[in-house]
Amino acid sequence: TMNNGQGYGGRRDWRLPTVHELETLVDFGARITFSLAAPEPGTEAPAIHGYAQGSAPFVREGPFPDTPINKGFWTATGIAVLFNGQFSRSNAYVVEFKKGHVGNAGPLLNTSRATTNRHKVRCVAGPIVEPPPQTLNPSTVQAGAALGGNAAAFIGFDGNANFNDTFFYVTGAAAAYDVQNDTHTVTVNFNRLADPTQAGLTANYCIAAANATTCTASSPPIASALPGSGNSYVLTLSSAMGANTAYKLFISNIESASDIWTSGKSYSTGRYLLHSGSCYRVLTNHTATTLAADIAASRIELLSNWAAATAYPQNTKLYVPSLGVVVNVQNTGYTSSSNVQNDINSGQLLVVKSNFITVPHLPLSLGRALFNGPVRANAPAPSVVFNITGASASNLSTVNVTFNRLPNAAEAANPANYCIISATANPWNCSAPVATISSVAYSGYTATLTLASPLTAGTGYAVLVNGVTYRGSNIVDDPINKLRWQRCRKGVFDTPDCADDGISGNDTDYWNDALNYCDRLNHERYDGYAYPDSGVSSLLDDRYRWRAPTINELKSISNRALFGVAGVSIDTAIFPTPNPLAEDFHSSTSYALSGPNSGSNTPYYDRAWSFSFVTGFTGISQRDHSELTSSILKPPKKSIRCVRSLP
Repeated sequence: TMNNGQGYGGRRDWRLPTVHELETLVDFGARITFSLAAPEPGTEAPAIHGYAQGSAPFVREGPFPDTPINKGFWTATGIAVLFNGQFSRSNAYVVEFKKGHVGNAGPLLNTSRATTNRHKVRCVAGPIVEPPPQTLNPSTVQAGAALGGNAAAFIGFDGNANFNDTFFYVTGAAAAYDVQNDTHTVTVNFNRLADPTQAGLTANYCIAAANATTCTASSPPIASALPGSGNSYVLTLSSAMGANTAYKLFISNIESASDIWTSGKSYSTGRYLLHSGSCYRVLTNHTATTLAADIAASRIELLSNWAAATAYPQNTKLYVPSLGVVVNVQNTGYTSSSNVQNDINSGQLLVVKSNFITVPHLPLSLGRALFNGPVRANAPAPSVVFNITGASASNLSTVNVTFNRLPNAAEAANPANYCIISATANPWNCSAPVATISSVAYSGYTATLTLASPLTAGTGYAVLVNGVTYRGSNIVDDPINKLRWQRCRKGVFDTPDCADDGISGNDTDYWNDALNYCDRLNHERYDGYAYPDSGVSSLLDDRYRWRAPTINELKSISNRALFGVAGVSIDTAIFPTPNPLAEDFHSSTSYALSGPNSGSNTPYYDRAWSFSFVTGFTGISQRDHSELTSSILKPPKKSIRCVRSLP
């Protein structure tokens, strides 16, 4: 109707905008930055330039003033979703400017074309503006680069180990060197969760030479012992390990963790313990004497068992024997129902302890582990780096060699390109090999060497690799936006088809880890790019470093021709997608709530934008907090595909 008569604004070609056109108005960096009170303090900053401010000089500012942020705006783009072999075309895309979301789900984005379903309209005039054509060019670069570091120490299989699951033992130790933090660490893996007090004492660990039989003073010294992931503890060393050096780690006075109260054990505040069917909470750090004495001295308290139809004060801790959990009363005026699980599901009770360890403490049956030092003691030189990250012997007749980049398959499977020498050999070359390699089985990043003669158990060895070159980095260049992308997301092989590496644990990362991963590509000289480490050139070329993409950069590789049609809004011929369900990606673009910087409406600065190539929609998620160790409290993990600028 705006085109009737004289039209509107001198034009008679007004229409509903396409989703691409309307989305160009979204400002992902919009913030309320002035000091005056905002109309909705503590709410999302408007994702469009223009907002109904209540105080001068900000009244009706911007090109789109008074844009409502609690309503969606219609687009002319319909959604055709393939479902059960048929396309459903009953919906249309909606854009909202509270966060900048585009989609067809959620309370603001209900897009069914029903007469009762209403949204705002902002019309546009002129010819339809199609999404810019994609000019994404996949290619492989830097193929044929030779190994930069070509050796790794390893230890022959310890045939004396008794790996019987009845016992508590060390399954292995792995050394690491952090280029950015200049720290040397050893990760100790146990077959069961270790007692946290005992495993956290550095005095219970000692590092010695690989052929040592005893250890009185650790060398290198151990500065700290902190919990890692799973059943591991991470030892941080106060001095460097020798590069390509074999070591033996001795462990003493550590037992498996147990939640059964035991006299003589040290307990820290907040622990929950079981004894004779009852549950106790530790009130202060202490060493247990007798149960009665600990209760009398207020070192522990007996928890009441949850009972139905009973009133409990807020923050009361209760034990639920039927579920084997401890719960906390969340609400004031709480009276229990007849079903404790219903109270947990409704949020009246919060589970604060579960998975009690009811097996008594077990002493270590294997108190030592053999491991090798890092491949090098210093940061990589500013050149193309392609090396082996480590080697290990799972028995006396095979050795696994792991590369940090995908090697040429034929070269990696050639036994002539490997030799095994003593870890203390001098000179450090293949002039005196100590084992014959009969065959090599290569897969992914790992080459498994089969030996014609067995190794000696507990002896330090090194494997040298020569004649193996890099397969090449697979990248996608965008000459229009002058960007270079990783073709494969993290967690898949760097091959043209981006085959999954089969390790589900590295498919996704927390936000901080994802950004750090992209930065590490610069130290690895991914795709052969070597930026200067210091000086004026470093400042000038810093823009060309590998980094996590911004939200608009992520959106630029979404294929709008696939938007809402195939379920994956990215061209899988350009960016192969081995697991469509893992196509939710981190961006480096932060998101903040607006409002004053004091009081109850303090802004949130712990959010970041993300983009899903399954739905084609943006999202907002909490960034990682390293102090949140509970998986329940951690933010969601997402995929990462790194990018860098091109000159």
